[in-house]
Amino acid sequence: MGTSVSLASSSKVSTSDRNVTQPLDFDSKSIEVIVLGSSGGPADKHNSSYLVKSTSTRLSDKGSLLAIDAGCLLAGIMDILENDSSKSPDSKQIFSLNELPYSKLSANAHYILTELLAGVCLTHQHMDHIAGLILNSVCFSPESPKLVAALPNCIDSLVQNIFNGSIWPNLTNESTDTYGNRVAISEGYSIYLQRLVPTKIYSNVAKGLSVAAYPISHGKHPGCIGPEKPPPASVSNISNSPLQSSLPTGNSPLLSPSSFISTSPSSLESFSTTTTTYSETMNTESRTLSYDSSVYFVQNEQNSTVILIFGDVEADSISMNPRNKAVWDDAALILEKRLLKAIFIECSYSNSRPDNILYGHLNPKYLIEELSYLASCTRSNPSLDTLKIIITHVKLDVTICEAPYDEILRELTMLAESNKLKCTFEFAYAGAHMYF
Repeated sequence: MGTSVSLASSSKVSTSDRNVTQPLDFDSKSIEVIVLGSSGGPADKHNSSYLVKSTSTRLSDKGSLLAIDAGCLLAGIMDILENDSSKSPDSKQIFSLNELPYSKLSANAHYILTELLAGVCLTHQHMDHIAGLILNSVCFSPESPKLVAALPNCIDSLVQNIFNGSIWPNLTNESTDTYGNRVAISEGYSIYLQRLVPTKIYSNVAKGLSVAAYPISHGKHPGCIGPEKPPPASVSNISNSPLQSSLPTGNSPLLSPSSFISTSPSSLESFSTTTTTYSETMNTESRTLSYDSSVYFVQNEQNSTVILIFGDVEADSISMNPRNKAVWDDAALILEKRLLKAIFIECSYSNSRPDNILYGHLNPKYLIEELSYLASCTRSNPSLDTLKIIITHVKLDVTICEAPYDEILRELTMLAESNKLKCTFEFAYAGAHMYF
């Protein structure tokens, strides 16, 4: 058994149920997202990474940005700065160049990465979600370590398989001994690894932002040798789907949007919570059925607005370890309060892709199936007409050098209409600047 190591001397998890004192403005834009990349590969460019910011902070404020995934970081920032520099002075820039300290774009990109970025929350450890973090880690310094947070399985994999002195130098606050036990490194590290407890709420991960990570499934686990789950019935009409269920009971930790709110100071210590690992909360069978990924509930702490950002995910109906229902049940509670504004979720392939080679991803058929379950959980908005669905992780068809955006959008629109869903669909693309 591994040795349990305390990663911080104190911990605070925001679970307060106190009332929100300020009035909620449902029409104001509270969360800003800058898309550094959203590609699902196989091109080694513009892979998954999203910079999230509360609109109550200035983009130039140190620690104002939170990255969800890091398939690209510095390269994506450089692309945006180069595009900003080509605009006329009267045009809107994503990063206001006159608020950045240097004349050279490369120096400003480094400044954004090291000073404005508070930390990185990873959905899972596949290379197209961590490559930028690995390559850019040499930019971080022991004087100001960069926070990297994820569910324990992802952090364990980074320590064992990436930052191990073989694949990449160990720049983190952890190592393993010859017996595989975790060993804390007390000084000299430039990356501070933090294991998140599933569904727990963490405040001030970046200025004005809180997050909660939920585990989801991303295909069959490499160690699973059991039979495949049989394919589901047609989802042409989701109202007849076995996914349909009763409305949530209200026992969720996210039932009260104000449960996100915390006044704890922003620091590595306040962000830490516990050394209990995710693997210790699950039985062996469920751990080996599917590959772990995660989805982040990201909230503006000022008015409780929430967006969801999914990592790679498969449909519950074909998963050997279905876990999306818990996400949708809690999301529905927030949607009922008109606080859930957008869902970033993958749709890697069109419906022409057979189920047996989806490899833990969604296509339009299964995305609509999942959204229909969310709709079935909401009394006040069963059509989801207030919700924006931002499509991510579309995979490039290398045989024709393009991604099937038009086909995916056409299929989504048709299936949404037949299932009485009125949510809007948009694609995330590198350089996109969105407000919710």
